[in-house]
Amino acid sequence: MIARRWLRVSEFAAALSIHPRTARKMISRREVPYVKRKGLGVRIDMDAYTAELERFKIPARGPGHAR
Repeated sequence: MIARRWLRVSEFAAALSIHPRTARKMISRREVPYVKRKGLGVRIDMDAYTAELERFKIPARGPGHAR
């Protein structure tokens, strides 16, 4: 995974193995923390996105929970 915090859309898409168009849709639906600056374009905050994923993580079942 890329070590930088702020990624271009194409870098973000590559890191998640998704199409750049999907990444742009996520941005337009405000599912991804980003900034948009004139002359810089769109940059995605990968640290904030990773923290958001961790917040909604569902733990795996441990031993003794088999069905």
